[in-house]
Amino acid sequence: MEADRALADTLASILYSAHLGDPDGPAVISGNVALRHDLALSASPSAPSQAAWQLPGEDFTSKTGWRVRGSLLGLESALARLSLRRLESTRIPPAPKLSTTQRQTVALAVALLNPSGASNTGRDEIAASLARGRARASALTADPGELDKVARTAGLSEWRRQALAWTIEHDPGAASSRFSLPELFWLGVPRPSAIQSLNAWGAAALPLTGCMCLQMPSARAWEEKSGRTATGLLATQAVDVSLQVADALASLQLPAALAPAILSFAAQDVLDRAQPAYADDWSEFGQAARTLSRDHLTDYIAALTANGPLVPAAAVSTAAR
Repeated sequence: MEADRALADTLASILYSAHLGDPDGPAVISGNVALRHDLALSASPSAPSQAAWQLPGEDFTSKTGWRVRGSLLGLESALARLSLRRLESTRIPPAPKLSTTQRQTVALAVALLNPSGASNTGRDEIAASLARGRARASALTADPGELDKVARTAGLSEWRRQALAWTIEHDPGAASSRFSLPELFWLGVPRPSAIQSLNAWGAAALPLTGCMCLQMPSARAWEEKSGRTATGLLATQAVDVSLQVADALASLQLPAALAPAILSFAAQDVLDRAQPAYADDWSEFGQAARTLSRDHLTDYIAALTANGPLVPAAAVSTAAR
């Protein structure tokens, strides 16, 4: 029995190790948290607990301290927030303004982004679509027919279409700023043959479809998901940061495989920066993502040389010998 228990603990520890985030983070240095996992098994064989097969979740109510309760499958859903990192760890972070479920859904997208799934082809397709979208937005005129077509292509709501028309009339140079990054992406009309492969750069679809996967949201007005803040539905549209990272990697000619590591910094930064005026003010998330400058992204990349997958070429050459 003890041998079986030791084997089970070892396998659980190996499983946890893939989802605990920063090696110097509190979830790692506080001991083997895998041994605290609560499978929620029933004491009665005649009345088995269903919780053991439900998606795991964090439990802060236990008298013995924090733990995860539920299935060992899908740990990334419970530990998604540990995949996020801050460049500056000595400062007290600002109080979060987005709801817990929205932040959890954004973090889950980072946890689910697989380096092998984020291809250079997808990276380049995103960059090309964003470039075409920006050019098309900058060339907009007040022609109503063209504005209607642009609104349909980008997925603008009716009031956003009217706001765009007002901007073009009074401040034409600011027309591009009326679009979020996902809207510029769709305005650039990515190749239909590439859409499926771009799901690897998408948002977490769990609150929307129940799938533990990433999905590139379609060109639909984000307001259609409003009013459901508690479910995290708005965050299933949160591809702004992924698009920003893909665009930066393409311009710097860096491999797409670095995206998950960079996104762990970028997503946390955007969550800290976003200052929504009300619960469904999702446009503020997009605005926070657009304010990430090239210097910010360069800092994230540089951080990977200190604590990440990037190592000096000399070290690689030495190891090869």
